[in-house]
Amino acid sequence: MNVSKINVNVWDYNENLIEVPMFKLLQWRAALKLEAHGLKHSRRNVTAHVRTKLSVPDSDKSWDAAALAKYIGDTIDDVKTQLGVSDG
Repeated sequence: MNVSKINVNVWDYNENLIEVPMFKLLQWRAALKLEAHGLKHSRRNVTAHVRTKLSVPDSDKSWDAAALAKYIGDTIDDVKTQLGVSDG
């Protein structure tokens, strides 16, 4: 399955749907997992970028890299279930 052509609707912090390419979700999840373990991206803090895209206010510190990676991962799993795609 070509994930570069699939767009996914994701709930943001304010419970609005935003459209994000599935490939971008996969990139975000991988980068957020690395940031959660202390590695940084060469260009910009991915956590800050994803927080901006999901409209997370700066005051809500509970949405850190690990929490965002879990949220994005759960969203990806939900999309795979809906599409009937297995990991195997």
